[in-house]
Amino acid sequence: MTGQAQDAAQPAGSAGSYELVAPLGSVMTIMEDVFNKMPDRAKAGTPKDYKALRREAMFVAEMGNLFGRIKDRSSKKDWIDFTGTLKAAGLAMADSAAKGDGENFKKSFDKAKDSCGKCHDKYRD
Repeated sequence: MTGQAQDAAQPAGSAGSYELVAPLGSVMTIMEDVFNKMPDRAKAGTPKDYKALRREAMFVAEMGNLFGRIKDRSSKKDWIDFTGTLKAAGLAMADSAAKGDGENFKKSFDKAKDSCGKCHDKYRD
């Protein structure tokens, strides 16, 4: 996970821009579907659940990484802050899930959820 930790320190929007193929709303809907199922899986806490949570948390981190590079938004500081927090929280969730650490998983999940909420308050149509 060394590469992941180093990547988490890099701002999400710092490596050029990316143009989504699908509408952002469609991508966000899939992201929400994955994200909203995570707390129940964490409560179950089986090794199989933690394995799935690690994979899903990496997806969340990657979405933060991609969202931070969206062409029309990557120059907005608050957008970069929101997506950078999402990326870092996703990586922290993945690390906690790999360790079977439900308490730290929840703390990281709450950070991601807070960042998503603040971003949605400002940018969601």
